[in-house]
Amino acid sequence: MNKLLLIVSVFFFTAFAAKAQNWGLDQAGEGVHFAYTLQYHSSQYKVFKRPDWQVPFTDEQGQVTTGLNGINAEVNPGFGVGMAFLTNIHKQVELRLSPAFVLNDRVLTYNYQQTGGFVPPAYQIEKKVRAAIIDLPLALKLMSDRRKNFAMYVLAGTKYSINLTTAGSAEDADKVAFEKLLRNKTAFFSYEAGIGVDIHFEHFKLSPELKYASSFSNVLKQENTAFSTPIDKLLLRNVTFSLYIQ
Repeated sequence: MNKLLLIVSVFFFTAFAAKAQNWGLDQAGEGVHFAYTLQYHSSQYKVFKRPDWQVPFTDEQGQVTTGLNGINAEVNPGFGVGMAFLTNIHKQVELRLSPAFVLNDRVLTYNYQQTGGFVPPAYQIEKKVRAAIIDLPLALKLMSDRRKNFAMYVLAGTKYSINLTTAGSAEDADKVAFEKLLRNKTAFFSYEAGIGVDIHFEHFKLSPELKYASSFSNVLKQENTAFSTPIDKLLLRNVTFSLYIQ
């Protein structure tokens, strides 16, 4: 949260500096143009549980866990870097492809009943889903008229995400159920929408942007473990603050 406040503070300082002088340069031009982006991510699962999610988990060797009291999704920070390829299809409409590499782990916390001796001493078990992702968002950006050095915009589009993290797929075979990893699918689609502002400087354009994204469908890789079995599906939701430099 402190990092996000620092980023927003820098944005307002930059906006104040840009307001002090009216620069006439428009960096867009014609054809395809490029930008670089730095991103701060905040992600969280939306958990849909099965009707029998509280039932103790058993495998071929017998009962593994006690009954569940709850499954909680934690909000987790992450960071990304990338490029953007932009082209104007109208004076105030821009098509943007902005591939990025994102590191953003996610966490689910399982709360078990404190009866029996099946779970480790703590009644809470935290499972982290490690994620190194290539995001491929394609969006339409609708811009307002420029006022001095500023132009507001909104955008909407879709995103294809490829999860590069495959650790644990082999070595987990011999682990007991409560030691196994919780994993996501290797690829999934999301929809996204956001708002931002283009701030024009003499030799470049800075675009702070706030964007929301949610997966269209289940991102959980269903496996017969104590942690995936109680869950019907997981939707992944992201809030991203980005700085585009063009």
